[in-house]
Amino acid sequence: MKSDTKEQAEIRSALEEAFRQVSGRPEAALGEFAELQERRIERLKATEEYLKTTLGEDHPEVVALGAASKETEKLKDALRARAEI
Repeated sequence: MKSDTKEQAEIRSALEEAFRQVSGRPEAALGEFAELQERRIERLKATEEYLKTTLGEDHPEVVALGAASKETEKLKDALRARAEI
């Protein structure tokens, strides 16, 4: 099995911490998940931009990455809205 990258380990650690917090403070856990989604969006957009230069903006993988970042943005916004209630 391939070992986690540093970023994957950080995300795993943040998720584990969020799960520990969820029983007492669900709003805080939702905020943590929103932050994780923000990092995911950044990676998706960076990869999309890179692939645009190598594959072209109409390539299916580039289009899929753009769609994924938009959907992840919606998820992040929903998580933040719930965290603020």
